[in-house]
Amino acid sequence: MTRDVAYPDSLAEHYDGDYDILRHDGEDVAFYTDLALHAGGPVMEIGCGTGRVALPVARAGCTVLGVDPTPAMLSRLADKLARESADVRERITLQPGRFDAVPGEGSFALVFSAFRAFQHLNDRREQLAALTEMARWTRPGGLVAFDVFDYNAERAAAYADEHADYVLQVADQTRERRSRARYDEKNGLIHCRFRWLLNGAADGEATFTMKVSTRDELVALLPDAGLELEAVFGTFAADPWTASEQREIVIVARRPGGTDSGPSHPARPIAS
Repeated sequence: MTRDVAYPDSLAEHYDGDYDILRHDGEDVAFYTDLALHAGGPVMEIGCGTGRVALPVARAGCTVLGVDPTPAMLSRLADKLARESADVRERITLQPGRFDAVPGEGSFALVFSAFRAFQHLNDRREQLAALTEMARWTRPGGLVAFDVFDYNAERAAAYADEHADYVLQVADQTRERRSRARYDEKNGLIHCRFRWLLNGAADGEATFTMKVSTRDELVALLPDAGLELEAVFGTFAADPWTASEQREIVIVARRPGGTDSGPSHPARPIAS
């Protein structure tokens, strides 16, 4: 059993605003949407948060089960879902659950976890339990996908001391997020702290940890979880992963069985 990896409520409160500012490209949203469309069936997102990926996937026409351990995240997603069209609302079901414990049973063409949520699992035991549960919900021949950042020591050093991620002036209000991320090499963990300021005064704080894993460590987990490697990408444009360029590690695996042996992503041929 894994720890409770729910986000602090303060992070849930600021999540959408932060990532509207900090993550404009949406490449991961396009990647998972394409993957869902080509999977050819219903999909599950574990760690769906406030729906940054789940909502576009549903808008594209996929049936989605969104699972998250943080009540505040699911509540915000439910509020956003209420403003969607009836067709989109009918395609999304929300359910509380953890990586290693999603209540019920089902069979999905794709089970995925976006935007590095998998890195909140802090050791191999937790990671394996999560992948085993993801495989349990995947139909034979279906796909499991997730992403983590590819650790870069030089880049990490630049974030070790507190710094401003953004300073935003809106009318007479100054909003700011400050963060630090300190690497614990012995345990392979990054200890993160976010602080939000409104006109210079504290407006929330959140701490959490993220696991650093290599490409080989993640791939080695798959057979024990009952999965086969399908592809490893280094970007959300489906560029092959290479050791010389430390960007993303995007894992796509397949549950053996079934008849679907086609490519896991329409943009590029399979690469590992």
